[in-house]
Amino acid sequence: MIFNHYKEWYISVFGSEAAGIILDDINECISRDENVLKNFFKKYQRIEPIKTIENGYKIKGCKKCISKGIIIRRQDSPGFLGKLNENKYIIVGLEANIKTDIHIAYDQFETKSVKEHLLFKRLKLFIPQIKEKSYITDIAKCRSTNLHQSRQICLKTHFLKELEILLEINSEFKIILQGTGVESYFTNYLEPFSNPENDEIKSKKGNRLLFKRRYLILNKKKTPTVIFPHGSVQNSYLWNEIEEKEVLAKIKSKLKEFNFN
Repeated sequence: MIFNHYKEWYISVFGSEAAGIILDDINECISRDENVLKNFFKKYQRIEPIKTIENGYKIKGCKKCISKGIIIRRQDSPGFLGKLNENKYIIVGLEANIKTDIHIAYDQFETKSVKEHLLFKRLKLFIPQIKEKSYITDIAKCRSTNLHQSRQICLKTHFLKELEILLEINSEFKIILQGTGVESYFTNYLEPFSNPENDEIKSKKGNRLLFKRRYLILNKKKTPTVIFPHGSVQNSYLWNEIEEKEVLAKIKSKLKEFNFN
């Protein structure tokens, strides 16, 4: 029944058409039919003309931002492999810049034809099964004309509810935030594990963050949360430093202390 709760949330964000194609209710997972998904992504129109009404159209999924004068279109749906409650990690980004009106985060459904994304390759330094055990999502579910405002709206309207449902499904979920930009939206929800000197590792080149550990507090529940640099190519210089033997060992030790494995 909890998966039905998740599906209700999903429909409120992405609409019933997308939910019907992407979600597999019986197996409580994302559809395994890659060809059906890819065909759906190519043909799906979030803003669809109504043939019987001149200049009429319907917008599928959430319309909250439109009431604030923000133009929205493309949506990135959460990605996960296998049954939802068997995942262990929630990876959070800001929003995606995609080419189709709907998409699944990081093409996470299994395929042999797609090269492994840098995100998984880098996080595998610490969690070998990160791709197989992760639920990947964004704060903002749409690409909009006002990214900061749409993130704030989505955080309150959809994202915190999404987290609540996920923690109902699996109370042992752990959270990975992709960069300090993502972290900045959770200032009121994070508290230290110990102290800044012990919980953070900074780059020697420019004092940029390499690693941080925190608890995310939601409904009085503490969820272990870590922050790494975003896995993009632009942050390769930070990840190169993370991969240095001494830094790698230090982060692994702090993750172990935090029971983050």
